[in-house]
Amino acid sequence: MKRLKEVMSKGIETVAPTTSLRDAARRMDRLSVGMLPVDESGTLIGTLTDRDIVVHAVAEGVDVNNTRVRQAMTAGVTVADEDDSVADAAAMMAESQVRRLLVTNSQKEVVGTVSLRDLAMHVTDPVPVAEAVRGVSAH
Repeated sequence: MKRLKEVMSKGIETVAPTTSLRDAARRMDRLSVGMLPVDESGTLIGTLTDRDIVVHAVAEGVDVNNTRVRQAMTAGVTVADEDDSVADAAAMMAESQVRRLLVTNSQKEVVGTVSLRDLAMHVTDPVPVAEAVRGVSAH
């Protein structure tokens, strides 16, 4: 079975909780990503997704120039190790009901992300991915 380091997206950037939502959205666009980990003084405190920006800011009519990441982010982080199997990651996604996991190395540094799409594109056994999709979609 493949390991996450074989299927994850690499070169991840973090965003500070004090960054404006507009700047965070621009960074997402530049990087072609839908999620940024939120880092405060070297500690991961949450994630900001494009959906967070839309639901917690745009839909509420707030000024994205003056609203900070902290106000729209999802607190808490679900993390997997780069040596975890794809099946383990899929089970973790289902259990946590998340579509993306941050991936860390043995030094606990963020080295990438893995999404349901990554799993679907790189696995030969569709069962773990199907179980993850069912788990994520359950709520």
